Amino acid sequence: IAMGSAYELAFTVGAFGSGEGNFNNPTAIVIDRTSDTAYVYDSGNGRVVAMDSSGKHLYSVSGEDDEIPKQPGMRGGDSLFVREGDGFIIRNAYTSRFERYSNSGKFIHSWRPDSNGYGYFYPSASTYDQKNDRFIFYNQQKFYYYDANGTSLGTLEANNNPINYIYY
Repeated sequence: IAMGSAYELAFTVGAFGSGEGNFNNPTAIVIDRTSDTAYVYDSGNGRVVAMDSSGKHLYSVSGEDDEIPKQPGMRGGDSLFVREGDGFIIRNAYTSRFERYSNSGKFIHSWRPDSNGYGYFYPSASTYDQKNDRFIFYNQQKFYYYDANGTSLGTLEANNNPINYIYY
């Protein structure tokens, strides 16, 4: 993990495995600068691990105990977003849903973007706009805008230009 503007290696954490402090194919990391909490999506273990700025394990969330019926936990997550001081949101590719958690790891709610008749929503690019508290997705030649509660804020045509990444 590297922190600060110089991006020097500050320390390393974890080893291969499934226990506390271990990872199996971590694929995403986001940092909540408000609380100095790092959230790591540990895809091989189907969980999000929260760590403090020293790398100390705070908690893990697997999604298995959520109040979401018939969900496969967090296996299949492919995007992880942080809301400064307000927890994280993970996109579950299996269900095409977004699952929101508090900064203590408590499940808040889940939502699925409107697919406009295309079935499951598989964006090829996505990002979170912290300043305006909204999600931006690219799917089916359109940009989709949603707030953190899953309410649609509108769409914008992409004029047939393929998009693979969105940086905000």
